[in-house]
Amino acid sequence: MAVELRASLTTKLNIAFDVVMVLGATVLATHLSGEQLGTSAAICGVCAALWWFVESFVVRYYDPWANRSGVEETAMVSLLVLGAALPLAIIKVLLPQVEGLPHTGLFFLLAWPLVGGARMFVFRELNLAEQPIEEVLIVGTGSLARCTAEDLEERRRGRIKVL
Repeated sequence: MAVELRASLTTKLNIAFDVVMVLGATVLATHLSGEQLGTSAAICGVCAALWWFVESFVVRYYDPWANRSGVEETAMVSLLVLGAALPLAIIKVLLPQVEGLPHTGLFFLLAWPLVGGARMFVFRELNLAEQPIEEVLIVGTGSLARCTAEDLEERRRGRIKVL
């Protein structure tokens, strides 16, 4: 049986959505903080989106075979948004004279629910629905077989039919 190694449509949509939301959160944070929207806001937005793109692949955020719980997904999103906000804060500290830089706290408060909510309520469910049903045959009738069957049926990720 050949294993398909390319990214699914859901994963590609998730990556595109997340990068656009990080870019949008950067621009919106600049606007809401009262700064003038200009080239510095656009450059910061592109840098934050590129940074998100790199850091999400370093931590394998879009790994389709990851069996993460909702708490683990939330922790990953929190760390990724914090990681994307850090370069914005460093730029703001190192270059205080440049106008049009986004406010880091606003960026975090805008990006976290956008990216996290979409991941938890949309893309996670789409990814689960895209997976094929795996049939599992457990040979045995003892307590170990029963516990194995219960454990497989309770798994949140993956579509498994226990025979």
